[in-house]
Amino acid sequence: MKYIKDFVPAKAADGMDVIAAINANMVLHLSLPCIDETDVRPLTRKDPEGLDVYVSTLLFLMAQCASEIYPECEFRARHSVESSIYCSLVDKDGNTPEEAAQSLTASLKALVKADVEIKVLPVPYKEAVENLKRLNRIDELALLSHRNPPVVLLSACGNFRALNQVPLAPRSGVLDKWEIISVP
Repeated sequence: MKYIKDFVPAKAADGMDVIAAINANMVLHLSLPCIDETDVRPLTRKDPEGLDVYVSTLLFLMAQCASEIYPECEFRARHSVESSIYCSLVDKDGNTPEEAAQSLTASLKALVKADVEIKVLPVPYKEAVENLKRLNRIDELALLSHRNPPVVLLSACGNFRALNQVPLAPRSGVLDKWEIISVP
């Protein structure tokens, strides 16, 4: 079986990292099987679809860092504001840890520097539910409660798992442009 990564270079002609590809009119993770070998277009963050992958990957990795540093808090991506994304990190009382922006920045910088692989894992439904419960991924469990497929795709980076809903970049090291700021 041939995979999308077999048909795209690691870097585009302009030196940008290839973070996903369009194959058979779908944006896909580079580790997935190639559907149509004659129709593979690499994507970087300069492409509109590639920028979506970049932002989704950033949010996935921010959720990973938040779950590791603040397991008792809920991390959510709320909405975009111009070229920014408003996220929240709150405990059960609705409070945000005072040092959250600095802690998340340090953790995410370390994760990017480590250039960790981001995988797509097909797992049995029951195992996916167990993974998401362990990580307190309430919204994703709610999505799964309305379906019961035999196999569920999870995005994985290290020990962190999330329901695979959108394509992500193949590794954390491609996230070279971001900033976390705290707003009152």
